Amino acid sequence: MRVSTPLRVRERGPAAVWNNLPVSLASNQPWFLVACAAGTVFLLLFLIARVRLHPALALMAGAVALGLASGMPLKQVPLSFTTGVANLMGYIAITLGPGMAQLREPLSLDPSWTPSAPDMSKTDPKLVGPILDLMTFYVDLWLMNKIGIFQHPGDHFYVPNPQPGSWADGAQVLVGKNHIDFDLNLQSIDPVKQTAVVVIHHVPPSHPNLRFPAEWMLVPVADTANN
Repeated sequence: MRVSTPLRVRERGPAAVWNNLPVSLASNQPWFLVACAAGTVFLLLFLIARVRLHPALALMAGAVALGLASGMPLKQVPLSFTTGVANLMGYIAITLGPGMAQLREPLSLDPSWTPSAPDMSKTDPKLVGPILDLMTFYVDLWLMNKIGIFQHPGDHFYVPNPQPGSWADGAQVLVGKNHIDFDLNLQSIDPVKQTAVVVIHHVPPSHPNLRFPAEWMLVPVADTANN
């Protein structure tokens, strides 16, 4: 005797993600979540102002505390936090993306590309120094590639610069200029690693092309001309 058993097919929906799991609140009071949020704000202020904890770490600690206090399972808290941060960063990128593109400065080591000085008129004075310091590395290496005559360790080339540069921000420094030449030196070459060590000195010229606003500034303060 043969007995046939009907085949049963069970349809399963998409697996629930941790961040979408329902959460049972620790209290049914209508003011409970408001109190948790207010307590998290005070916790952030305490950790940042009193404990001197880094704001990012304080935000993470506050998120964990808020999740646990509201009744969220511990394993669900990290994914909920990271998902919220990722969504926030996405909204910021969409909102500020077109505007931030106007504040970007292209940097390249291509010898055929001519570097340009960024507009510092709308830059925070605290960022002027770091921005120009970063560009110094690109200018030095670009100049090394542009000349393109260095082949052997010990090769040396001196590049006179006819134009002085201004580092005055117009707010804290009204008049600030310097005039430097570039002393390029190829120190060593490693064919195996395909690397080279380049030493570039910024040296003051013997006769800087600077106009000093006062006579007392013409008196040398070192063994080279004032710069």
